[in-house]
Amino acid sequence: GRLGFCWGNAVVLQPNPALLGWSLAFRAFAMLNKGERFIVFRPLSTWEGMIGLLAPLAVGATAILHCGSLREVLDASNRLDLGGIWVDWEQAEALASDLNVGQRRGCWEWIYISVDSPFSVRKRRQLGRLLGAQILTALGTPATGPIAASPRTWFIDEAVGTPMTGVNLFPVDSLAGRLASPPWPILASASVGVKSKLFAPEMSFEGTAPGRFISEDVLDTGCPGMIDANGFLYLV
Repeated sequence: GRLGFCWGNAVVLQPNPALLGWSLAFRAFAMLNKGERFIVFRPLSTWEGMIGLLAPLAVGATAILHCGSLREVLDASNRLDLGGIWVDWEQAEALASDLNVGQRRGCWEWIYISVDSPFSVRKRRQLGRLLGAQILTALGTPATGPIAASPRTWFIDEAVGTPMTGVNLFPVDSLAGRLASPPWPILASASVGVKSKLFAPEMSFEGTAPGRFISEDVLDTGCPGMIDANGFLYLV
C-alpha cells in the first residue's frame, strides 16, 4: 500500500516501507526513549505527523497527536509529563508571542521546529529563554522524509543540523538539472540535493512538485542551502 502527501501542487505517493524507514531513522536520531511522551502538533497528512505516529510505536514511547488549537493542546500538556513538542515555525512564533508562555517554562526538555527556509535566530533564542528548553530544527519533505535536523545533544543557532541516518546531501544546480560544481563547502550556496537509501521505486509524483529527481537516486528539494566544513547544513 501507499500513502499520499501534498507537496506544492503535487501529491507524493509513498510506499509503507519508506514511511517505516523514516520513522526508525528519526527515532534513532532523536534518541526517543521507552516511556517518553511528546506532542506532535502536525497533521497526519504531513511527513512529521506520520513520523509522530509511527516512531514511538517502534520503541514504546508515546506521541500525542494534535486534536485542537495550539492553545488547547498546550493546556492539555500541562497535565502530562512531556519530554517535548514538535511544531512548525508559525506555531513556534505563536508560542513565543503567548503572554502566558512564561508559565510553561521548564515544561519541556526540547522543542523540534519544522523549517523549510531561513529562520530568525533572534526568535529562536528568545523562545529558548522563555521556555527553558532546547530549541531544535528539522528539515524534510514529503518526498524524502526527514533530511537533516539538530540532534538533542547540541545545536548551533544558525544551523538546521546534520543529515539524518541514511541520507547524503549534495549541491544541485537546479537550472541545469545536475549536481553543482565545485562541491560544498566551496560553494556559497546551492539547492539541497538528497540521496537516500529510503527512496523506493514505488514512490511517484502526481502533479508539479517543488522538487524533482535530477538522476535516478538524487532528488533536488528546491531548498537553497550550504554545508560547512563540519557537515552542518544551513538554509540561505
